[in-house]
Amino acid sequence: MTRRKDRPKFEHKAGTLEYFHCLQSMSKWSELLYSIKNGKPYNDFLLLLLENDFYNPESGIKINKLAQLSGFPTAKVTKWFKEIYDDIFILNEEYPELFCKLHEITATLSCAYFDSYGNFKLSLPSIPRKGETFMFHFMKALVGTDYFFVESVSYEIEENTTSINIFLKGGVYSEYRDFALSKARFEGRIRYMDEVDLLDSQIDDLLRGKTHRQVLNE
Repeated sequence: MTRRKDRPKFEHKAGTLEYFHCLQSMSKWSELLYSIKNGKPYNDFLLLLLENDFYNPESGIKINKLAQLSGFPTAKVTKWFKEIYDDIFILNEEYPELFCKLHEITATLSCAYFDSYGNFKLSLPSIPRKGETFMFHFMKALVGTDYFFVESVSYEIEENTTSINIFLKGGVYSEYRDFALSKARFEGRIRYMDEVDLLDSQIDDLLRGKTHRQVLNE
C-alpha cells in the first residue's frame, strides 16, 4: 500500500486591506456590531468609520490616512480591523437572527477554499441549486476567495424547525468533473480519505488516470 505523506496546509492569511474591503462590502453588519455596545476598545474607531461613510468604497480612503484622521496608531487600526471582522462572525454565531430578513429563507453558508473554511448564517430570497455561482465578498478575508459554486445543499428537520446548509466551494463548477468524480467514487478508484487528504489538483490527476503512487510521489 502506498504510504501517504503529510502535505502542507494551504490556509489563507488576510492582510489589513483585505479585512477593510470585506467590511466595506457589508457595512450594515458593522452597524449591527456597534449597536450591541460590546465594550470593545475599537468602538470609537468603528463609530468614526460609520459616521464618516469611510465604508463607502468610493471614499478611496487609505489605511494610513484612516489612522491619521482617527488619531489612533496604525498598529492599533490594523489590529482592530481584524477584530471587528472576527467579532462579526462571533455575533453571527450567537445572534444569527440579526442577519436574517423577514419572509426570506434562513440558511447556513459553509464556505471552503483549499484548507480554509468558515460558516455564516443569513437569509436568502431562494435556495441556490448545485453548480450555481455564488459571490460572497465578505468571506474573502477568511478563506481567500469570494467566488464560489454550490457544491451541495442539505436539509435537516428536527421537531418544528428545518435547518438548511448550503456548501460552497471556492472556484468554478465543472459538470464534467463532477460526473467523473462520481463515477470514480462508484468504481472505488477514489476513496473517501482521498478527498479528505488530497488537493483538488491531485484528485484531478487521479481522474485523468494517474495512480495513487504517482500522485503521492510528485
